[in-house]
Amino acid sequence: MITTTEHFLSMAMFGYVLSCLTFAVVGWFHMCRPHNKTPRYSYPGRPLATTIYAFSLLLVPAILHPSDTDTRVLVNAYFFVLVPYYSGVLLYKYFGSVMQWNGWARPALILLVPIALFIAVLFLYAAVPGFDWLYGPLHYVTLTGVALGAITTLFSIRSILTVLKWGKLMDDETYSNMDDFPIHYARKIITMPIIHAALLWPPILSGNPRLLAVACLMLIPCNITMLIFKLHPHRVWKEESESLQPKQEKEGNAPPKHTIDNIAKSIRHTVDEEELYLDPHLSMQDVVDRCGYGRTYVSWVFKNRLGGFFNYVNGLRLSYAEQYHKKHPMATLDEVATASGFTTRQSFYRVKQRLTANKPK
Repeated sequence: MITTTEHFLSMAMFGYVLSCLTFAVVGWFHMCRPHNKTPRYSYPGRPLATTIYAFSLLLVPAILHPSDTDTRVLVNAYFFVLVPYYSGVLLYKYFGSVMQWNGWARPALILLVPIALFIAVLFLYAAVPGFDWLYGPLHYVTLTGVALGAITTLFSIRSILTVLKWGKLMDDETYSNMDDFPIHYARKIITMPIIHAALLWPPILSGNPRLLAVACLMLIPCNITMLIFKLHPHRVWKEESESLQPKQEKEGNAPPKHTIDNIAKSIRHTVDEEELYLDPHLSMQDVVDRCGYGRTYVSWVFKNRLGGFFNYVNGLRLSYAEQYHKKHPMATLDEVATASGFTTRQSFYRVKQRLTANKPK
């Protein structure tokens, strides 16, 4: 006989699964124009996110039979083991694509093997009557779940720290455009694994089904919020092209004095005279590749001689925008912004505000 609490839990999990499936379907079929022309760039991780959210169907046995012990074990494993793993994988996939780094993939695949076997056994035991030949004593199952949950939690924490580290590259002026690395999106999205842990760990550790039901209900708006975040791409559209992997270089000292002027001259020729600053996705690495000097030296000259990569490039863009507007007085602000190397009018305003605020009075 299903109690009121178990019925409440069943309905809460049904709502959670429904929100996950909505995320999967809408996230797969909805792509804004013209971003649908470059899904790999504008929506990195889209197939993976759809697959992961569709796996919420693993909770169907628990929805149908919330009073069974085996389904409760499955629910605990799903939320305690799978959800942290999913969070880490999605963070790595999205922002790893942005950073052109896939070093996370092999460890994630290795970790997936024991997780998949563990969850598969629990699901079969919960869904198939009489399937108990691989299901050992409950305390062994619990210990296995705790061990895997601890590992996936560390994996998720590592992914959060990695994304934060990549976000600091924005402050180090690796990019000339704020939209190339969606730093504001990153700061929002890394809170989701933390929210999931804060909501799910208390009911799982306490074994309180009513508390778990409340957590599932609270996760529904989290899924909706994630979907809203995802509907509009946080990377500005550009033509897809094969990009070079970023070069890894060690930190070094300042360039020798006799080379500083030569580096600055090369930068001015490359960025100014060749109007490389009009490329809306210009990065420090692009300038390094064109100048012929090491990244450490070029970065040093930008910071200490030219006022910083971001400020220097966008200062040129603002000057170009002013001249462009004078030559084309009937041009719209969107046209002026995109012609001057900005991705959007909003990006133009943000950069102008930032550089104006940093000007010495």
